[in-house]
Amino acid sequence: MQIRIVASRMMKAGEVRKWSKRLKSDMDQLQLMLDLQIQIRNEIQRLKELDSNRMVA
Repeated sequence: MQIRIVASRMMKAGEVRKWSKRLKSDMDQLQLMLDLQIQIRNEIQRLKELDSNRMVA
């Protein structure tokens, strides 16, 4: 009986570890997507400024 409880706890710990890794991976991917979105927004802003400067000149 005791062995079964220990095995059950070890399995749960393994599941938690697996989900924790998966969650961290998802968080890393979300951070990369957010960074890309910021870079794109900055680039669009820069291009708009270049375009408006060209129209003034």
